[in-house]
This record gives sequence, C-alpha cells and structure tokens, in this order.
Amino acid sequence: MPDLIRHPVNLWIPAFAGMTAFGYSIVTKINMMLRLLKDKRKSLIRPIDSQGAVLLTVVFVLIIIGLVGSAIYSLTFTSTYTQMNAQNATRAHYIAESGVRIVAAEYNQAAEANKNTTLESLHNETLTLPDNSQIDLRIYPYWFYVNSAYTSGNNTISLRMPGGIPITDIEDPGSSIVTIPGSGRLKLKGKTRRADITASSRVGNIITFSLGSDKFPYDIDPDEEIFLGYKDNATSSQSINQDGTLLLVSTNRVAQFIPSGKGSFRIHNEDNDRMDYTYREKVTSGGNIQLNGIRSQDPANPSVLPFSVDSTSEIFFGKNLATVAFTTLGQGNFAGQKTVVTYSDVGLDGGFNIGRESISFKDDIEDFNPDLGLPMNSPGGNDPIEVDETAREINLGGGLNDGYGSVWYGGDSDTANCIDGRCNLGKGFRAYFEFISNLQDDSVDSTLYGDGFTFAIISGVWDGAEYRNDKYDTGGPLGEYLGYAGPGLPAGDQTGLEPPKIALELDTYPNPGAGSICGSNSRVDDVDSANYPEGANHIALDYWGAGSAAEMPGSFHAISSTSYLADGGGFLRVGSAEGIVSDGDPEDWSSSQGTISFWFKRDTIRYGNNTNYGDRMWGQNANMEMRFSIGGGSNLVLDWGGNDSLTVSNHPFTVADKWYFLAIAWDESTNTLSFYAGDEGNTPGLIIQSSSIPTHPDYWGGGISTVGITENLFMNSSGGSLTKNYIVNGKGSDLRYFNVERTLAQIQSDYDTRLDGSESGLQAYFPLESDLANAAAAVPAAVTIGTTSWSDEVPAAFDCSSDIATRDDNRHGAGGGTTQPMNSLNTDRFSLNAGDDGYYQVAKVGTYNWMEDGNCYGVRLEVIRPLIASGDGNYDYQIKAWVESVDADCTGLNANYKDVRATYTGTDPQIELTIKNGNIPLELDPTVHADLKNILFGFTQATGGATQDITLKNLDMRFIKTYPV
Repeated sequence: MPDLIRHPVNLWIPAFAGMTAFGYSIVTKINMMLRLLKDKRKSLIRPIDSQGAVLLTVVFVLIIIGLVGSAIYSLTFTSTYTQMNAQNATRAHYIAESGVRIVAAEYNQAAEANKNTTLESLHNETLTLPDNSQIDLRIYPYWFYVNSAYTSGNNTISLRMPGGIPITDIEDPGSSIVTIPGSGRLKLKGKTRRADITASSRVGNIITFSLGSDKFPYDIDPDEEIFLGYKDNATSSQSINQDGTLLLVSTNRVAQFIPSGKGSFRIHNEDNDRMDYTYREKVTSGGNIQLNGIRSQDPANPSVLPFSVDSTSEIFFGKNLATVAFTTLGQGNFAGQKTVVTYSDVGLDGGFNIGRESISFKDDIEDFNPDLGLPMNSPGGNDPIEVDETAREINLGGGLNDGYGSVWYGGDSDTANCIDGRCNLGKGFRAYFEFISNLQDDSVDSTLYGDGFTFAIISGVWDGAEYRNDKYDTGGPLGEYLGYAGPGLPAGDQTGLEPPKIALELDTYPNPGAGSICGSNSRVDDVDSANYPEGANHIALDYWGAGSAAEMPGSFHAISSTSYLADGGGFLRVGSAEGIVSDGDPEDWSSSQGTISFWFKRDTIRYGNNTNYGDRMWGQNANMEMRFSIGGGSNLVLDWGGNDSLTVSNHPFTVADKWYFLAIAWDESTNTLSFYAGDEGNTPGLIIQSSSIPTHPDYWGGGISTVGITENLFMNSSGGSLTKNYIVNGKGSDLRYFNVERTLAQIQSDYDTRLDGSESGLQAYFPLESDLANAAAAVPAAVTIGTTSWSDEVPAAFDCSSDIATRDDNRHGAGGGTTQPMNSLNTDRFSLNAGDDGYYQVAKVGTYNWMEDGNCYGVRLEVIRPLIASGDGNYDYQIKAWVESVDADCTGLNANYKDVRATYTGTDPQIELTIKNGNIPLELDPTVHADLKNILFGFTQATGGATQDITLKNLDMRFIKTYPV
C-alpha cells in the first residue's frame, strides 16, 4: 500500500448531465423547425413576393442562431460547473494533506512530556480552517505509554494508547477495532529488559497487560513509552535480503496488530546485537503474514542486510503511526472530497524511536554514579569524583591529594543491550567527550598538578561465579596508576581493574622513572625529550591483557621480563678492559663496602677440576670472582681481594635447570664478608660469613678497593676469555651492585621484585628485561661477548604478569623506546619528529603542559571490534584516537568531529593516534576476544602528591552497528 492513499470522487456526474442538456436542446429545436416546414409546406412553395421570401430567410437564420446560441450557453454552463468541482477536489486533497502536516507539527512542537497526550487530543478532532472548510482527523498509534506508575516486579502494567485503538481497515472509519495482543513481549523505551505478556484487557484506549515470569525489574513512571514485540516463533530460520520478505505466522497476535502500511522494527539476536529495519507493506498470504520491502533503517548502511531471524530472535515494532485526514469542500454537485492516509515513524529525526542510539551525559548523567567508587567522602568534604546532574558534567580530582576512583556507566540501555552498565561491545563504538583542566599548570616541569585520567573499557563478562568487573569497581591508589592500572589479581585487592581492558590515557604528569617492570615509577615518558627531558603531558593508548603469562598473544603484548641467555657461547660485560676504575664510577664495583646479587640458572653443571675450570657466575679478575674450585669439586670459592677468601662447601647450587639467587655483601672496615643464597621457593638465608678472628679459616681481611678493577663479567669471569671454559651454560637475570653492605632483611625485602633504579646505594642495575641498559644510571650499558640471545624464561618472582604488586599505570612502553617493560606494546613506535623512536603515546610538539592550559579539549575515540577471526585465528582490533582544542569551550570544533554517528575522516585534530590502520596491531586471541564481548565503560582517575580539578562534559557514546566502508 503506498504511503499516500487517494480515494476517487464523482467528478464525472455533473459533466455528463451538462452534455445531456445540450443534446436535448439541439434535438428539440430541430424538431420544431421540421414541424413548421411540414405545416407550411404549401405556403412555402407557393410563389411569393420578394419581401416575403426575405422575411422567411431572416426567420430561418434567426432560428438557427437561436439554436446555436442555446447550445453555446449550455456548453459554457456545463464547463464552468465541471471546473468548479475539479478545483474543489484538488483543494480538498491539499487541505487533507495539510491535516497530516498539522498533526506532525503539533507533535514536534509539543514538549517531550506532552507529545503522546498531544496525539491523543488530535484523535477524532475536527479542524475548521479560515474559509470554513474542515478536516476530520483520526490518529492510530501502534505503541503505548504508561498510564499509571509501575512498581518493579508487579504482575500487571496499565498502559495507554496515544490516540485511537487501531481498526482493521484504516480507510473505513466504521470497521472493527483490532484485537489487543494477549501474548508477546513489552519493552521500555531506551532500556534493555523486557517483560512477557500473558493476557490483556481494554477499557477505551487504556490497556492492562498481565505479565509472566519476565517482569520489569525497575519502577516505571507515568508517560514512559512502551513498545510491543515478540520472540520469533517461525518454524525455521530466515535470511532476509534487501527488499526481501520477513514471514510471520498468521496466528501471531502481534503481527496482526501492526500497521499494514509502512512500518519499522528492531531485531535483537542471541548476541544482543541490534539492528533497525523498515518494511514497505504488510500482507496476508498463504497462511503467513508477510512484511515486504525490507530495508535498513539507515539507508547509508545497507551492509546490515542480509540479516537472520531464528527462534532466539526478538522483534519489536517501532513508533509507527497511521494518520487519517478527511476533507469535504463545497456542497451538492459542487462538492469535492478527499481522504489521505499516511503511515510514518514519529521520531523528531524521522528515525526509529524505540530507544536512543547513544549513551550521553545529556540523557544519562544520572546513570554515572561515582558513589560506587572508592574512596569517597574524603575528610576535606570533597570527593575524588563528583557528578553534577544539573550541569550534566563530571568532576575529576576534587583538588585532593592521594585520591582515586572510577565512574562507570551503570544503567540499562538498548543501544547496546546494556544491563547494569554491562554493554555488548559488538562491532565496537565511537565516543566523543570534552575536558577542561580548571587548574592551569605553568610549572617548569608540569608537576604542579596531576596525574591525569583515562577513558576505559573493561571486561564485564560472567566468569561462572561472578562478573569480571561491575559498576562498583575501581582500581588502586597512587597517581601513577590513574585508578586503572594493574593486573587486578586477585579481584578486589586494589591492584587495578581486572583485565582485559583498554584505555585512552590522558596523562598530565611527567613520569621520568627508571623503566623497571615490576615496581612503582617504572615508566619513562620521554615524549619530546629534546625540549622537555623531564617528560610532558601526553596521551597514550593502553591495553592490559588477561592477567596471566599468556595474556597478550600476537604482536601487541606484554614482555614478561626477558632474561639474558648465554648457552656456553657468550657472556655479559659491564665496562671495558680499559674501564674507569676510580671509586664511585658505575663500572667500578670495588667500593670498600658493597653488595652484589643476581639470579642464575645452569642448564648443565660443571664443577672445577684440573682440566675444567668450572662455572664462574660473576667476576672481575682472578682476585675478585665466584668460582668452583679447581680440584675442589663442588666447593664454591669466593676470591674477594685475593685467592680463597671464603670456601663454601654447603652451597645449595646443586641442581641443574633451576633458578637460584645469590648475594655477597662486604665491609672492609669490619672485615665482614657474607654469602647469602635462595631460590624460587626459598627466601634467601645466610650460608657463610667471615669470622672476626684473624686466625680462623674463614677470616676475611681482604681489601677489594685496591684490587684494580677493570671490568665486571656476568656468566663468566677472569679476563672474559672465550677460550677458557669459565662460561656458564645457562641463564642469568637481575644483576645488581650496591656500594653499601646490605643486611639480610634488606636483601629479603626486594630479592624477588624489580627495582625502580632509585634505591639507596644502588650504583648499577641490569634487569635484563629486554635490553642491556643500566636502570640505575644513564651509562654505561652492558655489552655481550660471543654468542648470546634472549629468553622469556625468568625466575617466577619476576614474572610480573602474575605479580599482584605490579600496578604500572599503562602498557605503552618506557623511555625513548629503549625499554619494553611488561606494561608495554611490543612493536610500539610513534614518530613525534622524523626519525624519533617512541612508544605509542604523543604530546603536542613544543608544549609540555598543553592539557593544563585552561582550554577545552575535544577527545574522539573509535574502536572497531571484528566478529570474524583473521587467518591466524586471532582478532585484529582497530583503535583510533584524536585530541583537538581550538578555544576555551570547544564550540569552535568541527561539527563532524563531534558527531559520532559516522566514522571520522577529517584531518583537523592536532593529535592523532592510530592502531592497526596505522602501524600497531592489537591482536587478541579467541579467549581474550570473548572476554571483551561485554564491557563496562567510564572514566578513572588518581592523584598522588599533586592535585587536579578536571571537568568532563558532553560525552556521547555510540555503539556501531555496521563496519565503516
């Protein structure tokens, strides 16, 4: 049935009557003339004088003229009559159409709360126009609104139709009312939960539905809109193409109820994906009700077709309306009549209006509740996160030190089938929001205020016993972690939100840390290092995997502290053979007191004998090293300033393929030399200590500060020869040198954690995570001799992916691209300037404190989530982020940049980060990909010694339904 139905009117009747009168006049006058000729025949044919002949001729001519004049008069009258009737009919048509437009205008201009009652008031209304013509209106809606308040869990709900109850034949006002369905499903506008219909009753346009086992789990206020649907009961699945047909069984009461003209509907499938469609007409054929002419609700995205419907699908019909306008113009034979029937969607934007297409501060700020985060209600009266429902804004920081918290969306919305804030990520999302730092940081190193915040998505899947995260969760304290970072294991211990999780980090505080992977202050945010070596405000794209050793497959993953490998062919050297030996230099480990420690593992064990020098784990020269004694079998010898300073016969290093910890501490002033040892399962303990008695066999009276150190060797000793068989066939990790004698308690406190490089007395530190850098000093780095390689195998103590104490604030790398801690991207690179190496973060070139300048910054983030795995079985995500500022309130930003209804393709933003389409893939295995099926989204923040006061506004979050072309 077409959108516009025009009934025929009797335009032909007056025209036919006029022509009949004209014909009758001609025939009558001809008959009169013939009778006259017949009666006067004799007279006429008799000779007459000329005057009589002329008179007869004139009479004849006058008769003919009279006949013609009569015909002309009749024709003119009939034509005018017909023209007037046609004009009235045309005018009636336009007047009736104007009635439809009047209904639309009245609805659109009504306040949101009055729209339904406006339609209801127009039903059966007669409008009188200034020329006294009239329009009779009938309004037939196909949705409901709440008549009286509903209490959560009630068995019945009272609804009202905003107009007349639809009739079986919209064109015939005398046709019967359609049957209100006594089965099906009800859906609250904008919400996800549905309710079962078990029965219905009607009084006027008020309908009472009885509800089954599924009831609405929340209170519903009057005037809220409700939509009708059903769970598909087709005998088999259907695949519907463009302009195709959806079959509904004829006994389906909901299908019988919906309009026969153009309408719209929504499909919810098993994965909670949601698509909107229109149909051209509804017809009954072959025992089925057919919806013909199926098309995407969004003509710009036809890729949502074909779609499938099966027994798991739910179909809800939209805000469809039939408007009937009838007009009669003129009276009697001059009357023109017209009836116009229009089927349409009623949305202000002409679109499907079963629910909103996005989640925003404008519409949903009440569902962003910071009181669910911790800590709240600080002693100063402020909270780290506050929501201003009047201004529709969120404040982060509250001007507090050491505050932290998260604010997640916690509502129900059918835009992505969100329930308690857990939304279906589906194909991904586009988000836009704005932020302003209300405290302007003009300090020379941008440390006056901090630390920043994140916009994050975190896993919300069901783990079998509980949800991975929910709207009550927050990360841990410390400004560096931004309320986001950490493995979140075990749950609830404030070591970060449980992974997997993805965040856009907006960091306002420089982090010139040491790059250690397992401790605080581990990052080195070396953005724009040429101008701002202390660091700068920056944004970063962060990802944290599943929290296990295999958490991040593919090329976007954490490096779990790799260790140095020397399988019999090489070793590590710190300093050179001509190295500086003066006391205090990083190469010189010959202080009068000190501590050296490391982890090592031997693949095979070689003790010393007359032909085999044996394994030597560390050494500087023949007078300062650790070795198994030649000819002494398994005895471990410490040469500390001379040969045989201590001989250890009860050492624990007797098992191959096992990680051991070893530490030696000394103090020349007290002649104290101590040897400590432990392993992965045992805390270090004292093995042997020199005696204070000079005559004792274990007495150490050496002085290593005068030995003349030239180099430090790891996994080898005594000159660093490749020909002598000193090289340890195994692995080594975490080599440390302190210039103070550390106590056993101090050694035990950090032997199994990475240092941050700033510990007291630490002179040289080689974590050997993925490079040879000295994490305690700028120079020198170590070098390798011979054949060496790297291994992911490390002591269990340093596997930070399972270390709940590890809570770095992101996973985007460390200083200058040289260090890749476990919180980093593996292949990260961003060219701030041509040729620069870096991790995947960026600052505004030449401005170190750009986020804290008082301007408004518009942030846009797009995440594309694939539903089909790539050839290697993993899933390639795409992430793009932009940050732009042009003025103090963001009003000058490009409208397309703010519009999340479509993919952004502009080039305006000053700062842009791209993953996948750029140079960095985010590749997730099927397990982690599945963990991101349901997510929560929101903001996290934390402060340390500094404070911050940041306003967030104008969030618009739209989950995409079709992939960008």
